[in-house]
Amino acid sequence: NSVEIKADKFIISAGAIEAARILLELNQSSERSILKPTAAVGCYLTDHISLPVADVSKISVPRVIRYFSPFFSKGWMRSFRFIDYTSDHQIQRSFFHFIFKHDNAGFSLAKELLTSLQAGKWPKVTLIELLHGALGVLQLAIYRYLYSVLYIPKNTKIHLQLDLEQHPNKDNCITLGNELDEYGRQSVKINWHISEQDIDGAKSISNKMLKKWSLYKKIKLDVLTENQYSTKPYDAYHPVGTCRMGECKESVVDKNLKVWGVENLWVASTGVLPSAGTANPTFTILCLAERLLGQIINMKRFKIE
Repeated sequence: NSVEIKADKFIISAGAIEAARILLELNQSSERSILKPTAAVGCYLTDHISLPVADVSKISVPRVIRYFSPFFSKGWMRSFRFIDYTSDHQIQRSFFHFIFKHDNAGFSLAKELLTSLQAGKWPKVTLIELLHGALGVLQLAIYRYLYSVLYIPKNTKIHLQLDLEQHPNKDNCITLGNELDEYGRQSVKINWHISEQDIDGAKSISNKMLKKWSLYKKIKLDVLTENQYSTKPYDAYHPVGTCRMGECKESVVDKNLKVWGVENLWVASTGVLPSAGTANPTFTILCLAERLLGQIINMKRFKIE
């Protein structure tokens, strides 16, 4: 079956990988290229990467819990970030934060109950798990509503984690494969890796911060060796860069998210962000989408008048 859709304006609103896939499909299905020849569609696939750099010593765990536990403000749970500011744009943007390795029955039970509630399913909890977790859930509720902090047990393992952006790399990309998926569309091939440049940047940034941290005697950190952390950083599932925004020859969309070379096509996707930064890009693309909506509404008003 096929569907033909006609409209004055089209907006591709999808994830970074899927948005690039749609543009590649459109370009391939047309008799002539509809995108500018130099547009790097699908290229520069980047994310922000995370890796632990130190463990909090047992003697310092109570102090970290006391001062740096996630807290609640106006209904939102917030956490602390440590940023070593620099104006050098060659250095990857990054921040450090404490990761609390929750391993208690109350937290597990609360997570199961809340995720089941969101999914509209009956929670899969045994009577024993319910009894063991009931006290923990009560503690979570007391700390949440009386003290506005997340309850963290005193024996919780804590480590200091580095989050940093990747260096944009054109070789990290998505392309259309030859195999077809269940909908008859060409499959997506993803080529993504963490480069030595990313690893070296992580080492440099973490060493600099840990050297400063060593001057603060009230919280003791056990620095992880290079073999313990540097070879296994992981991505955070926040892909960007595949439909990059800008004025350069490789950009796919302009500053207003309109696809270069196409008068009635826009892309509202995290793929338009040229680099990953360190934070979740969702709110950024929501702001860009809201601005785009305002521009399109103004276009209609202008035509009507």
